[in-house]
Amino acid sequence: VGTLAVDVDINFVSTTINFAPNAEIWVGTGTTLQILDNSLLYACSDMWEGIFAFGPNKHVVVSLSTIKHMKQGVYISGGATLQSLDSKYHDNYVGIYLNVCNNNYGEIKSCEFKTIISPLKPPYNLQNRGEHGVVIYKGENITIGDPLNSLNKNTFENLYNGIYIKDENYLSFQNTITTTYNTFKNIKGGPSLMGVNAPPWGT
Repeated sequence: VGTLAVDVDINFVSTTINFAPNAEIWVGTGTTLQILDNSLLYACSDMWEGIFAFGPNKHVVVSLSTIKHMKQGVYISGGATLQSLDSKYHDNYVGIYLNVCNNNYGEIKSCEFKTIISPLKPPYNLQNRGEHGVVIYKGENITIGDPLNSLNKNTFENLYNGIYIKDENYLSFQNTITTTYNTFKNIKGGPSLMGVNAPPWGT
């Protein structure tokens, strides 16, 4: 598969999709892309770009599925939403990217961000682990995990860092990033939460 433009609601249910190098999925206005029930999205040779939802009224749901070999990840921006539940993000450069999102972005619960096969696929084949599990750029009061249920924790493993908060100067006592009941293992590049120089930065 090359580039896929989602202009009507699409449900991938127990579906396996092999992406060409640099392939992309773009979610259109007024549509929902659902990846469900043991679906597998992966690259054959070089990495593919990922899934992009830019702007309001665009929705991505990933449930009980696996997504591999993305460069930019599931990229949510400007009012789009993501519901990621019980899913695996393996051998990606970036798993999920939240760009200028607030607490209405959706939820990330019971997910696994992990490097399993080393090195990564080209063009990152000189890198032996994924760069970021989740990237948050200019986020407003975002929660990663489930503060009400520890069983819904996310796991970040064999990455350079788990959650990368870009532009931490955007944070304040009124605007925090919260990570709740998550597990970080074998994080190579330093703290599991990167890009945070000083409190307040969440819990």
